[in-house]
Amino acid sequence: RIDTEDSRNDFATVPNRDAKLQDAIEYVKGTVTVDQCDGAYALEAAPAQVKARGNYTLDYEKKPLRIKFDKKQSMLGLHDGKKYKNWVLLADWKDLSMSNNATAFYFGKTILGSDGFYSSDFCNVEVYLNGAYWGMYLLVEQQEAKDGRSSVPEVPELESEAGETGYTGTDVGYFMEYDGYYTDERNMPNGAGDPTFELDYNNGAPLTRYDGGRWDLWDVQRGYTLKSDIYDDAQRVFIRNYLENAYRIAYSAAYEGKLLRFNQDYTALEPTSGSVQEVVSEVIDVQSLADIYILSEIACDPDLGWSSFYLSVDMSETGGKKVIFEAPWDYDSAFGIKNGFVNSGEGVYAGNSSNPWLLLLIGQDWFRNIVKEKWNKLCNYGVLERSLALVEEYKTTLSAAYEKNYTRWKSRIDYGNGELIWELNTYRTQGEAADYLYRWLHTRLNFLNSLWGNGKDVLDEDKTPIPEEPEEGAVAYRFEAERCACTGNLQMGEHAGASGGRYLGYVDRGGTITLTVTAAADTSAYLFIGLGRRSISASFNEWFSLKVNGAAVTVPYRPIGAIAAGEEEWYAWTELKVAPVPLKAGTNTLVFTVCAETATNVDYFVLYSKAKLGS
Repeated sequence: RIDTEDSRNDFATVPNRDAKLQDAIEYVKGTVTVDQCDGAYALEAAPAQVKARGNYTLDYEKKPLRIKFDKKQSMLGLHDGKKYKNWVLLADWKDLSMSNNATAFYFGKTILGSDGFYSSDFCNVEVYLNGAYWGMYLLVEQQEAKDGRSSVPEVPELESEAGETGYTGTDVGYFMEYDGYYTDERNMPNGAGDPTFELDYNNGAPLTRYDGGRWDLWDVQRGYTLKSDIYDDAQRVFIRNYLENAYRIAYSAAYEGKLLRFNQDYTALEPTSGSVQEVVSEVIDVQSLADIYILSEIACDPDLGWSSFYLSVDMSETGGKKVIFEAPWDYDSAFGIKNGFVNSGEGVYAGNSSNPWLLLLIGQDWFRNIVKEKWNKLCNYGVLERSLALVEEYKTTLSAAYEKNYTRWKSRIDYGNGELIWELNTYRTQGEAADYLYRWLHTRLNFLNSLWGNGKDVLDEDKTPIPEEPEEGAVAYRFEAERCACTGNLQMGEHAGASGGRYLGYVDRGGTITLTVTAAADTSAYLFIGLGRRSISASFNEWFSLKVNGAAVTVPYRPIGAIAAGEEEWYAWTELKVAPVPLKAGTNTLVFTVCAETATNVDYFVLYSKAKLGS
């Protein structure tokens, strides 16, 4: 709920892209309230400023919004509950399914996040402006270098007698966007735009595409916009030269067999020795490049060679001094909905695009092997199936909210969007568009599995078995009613299957169990769950959705017979599931939500961990 001081809503209806280019979009003061949620996430009238944001999305009737709190606030537990001033509400106007961005962010958090790279957290919300219902939005994080919102540290601000200034050394973190709109930023009045620079990609030499074709580097987009704070033009010049030379190092090694490296102060190049992979890996985090390449091939984003493609470089004392690809963004035109962009769901897209970074290593066998290895991990851990299940889950659980949104914004259905394929403009409901997304994504994942995996339908994959035993040296910690303070809407003692004081409870569909555990150090714990489900058989992810410290986790599983797991014969009908879950040092919150059609009995949890756990 956004309430402004003047109670007017024109800040969300009048601004357009021309106003942005004239630096004429201003924040309005007000408050933000979050309610109708878990009480722990409620927020009461927090002072904030808000404005319309975006590029061409500003020209749509329903506009995205940016919130800037006066003081840092946590929003609905996103990003492990960290507090930030800046948050974004995406309108998802173009995409009738309103699921493209959420699906892409799910892939971002599972593909990049599993390797430690940043991707925005997300949550569907309903928005009210000054008491008026304004529709369903996707709450996401602002793309910025602020306390974990990229892999680089924030450039420190310094106090001086002349006022507030910032650190001007070049040994800082840089967060930037490959940005076709960089000239708009450069030309904004009063210096209001972000700092920009252009790259010369190895004198315009050609790049090989996945299909063997060629791209001349003269023909690709050259501009970048700095999204992290800088306080001296020398910083802009430094990162421009660093990025250009890092590209030259990788290109020379991959295409010319010429091995180069930076000198000690990163201002010039000198000869070196080693393999191509070793030389490239000194300046590019190739795992992050493989991860963003996989996501780019899945989503087929039309903006891939133009904008909303983010990179970071940490040049601080403890930084890695490598180009990292992270922070995926802006997928409302992706997943085959825009006319002329992989509408069939088949064919290589990112590897044949004009994005110079994604083409840079695509011809290297060692790089393709990294891509294939990560793809098969995604298959084994059920990420691909879960993405399809999410599309179905949103369509079902949020159906009333979608209907309400399109009652408010009926013009989106009546007039469609001329950029999209004809079929989508014949649809009249979110459900029809979600069904298209499901079909297209299923086709797309199967095509990529034929390219990088075993060629089978991703819904019928044979998974790599979960290890038979927890990690050697792990200690078992059992959590049950006698020694564990679980919370949630568990029904205790009201069900015939209850087994006394050791029994945790009986929980219906939609019910939750929250388990709070302290860990002495970061660890990957094996989770066993005693479930009294008798003859019903389903995978872990069909019975539960799990959030660990606020982040959704899709877990692999393996049914274990009760007797084989060491239980008494009385528990012969109990199935235990095993799944590795990440725990951080300190307090961890595991929230299990029953998503199966029927209820289940939960007897106990067992966590096997090499780090000491508190009860």
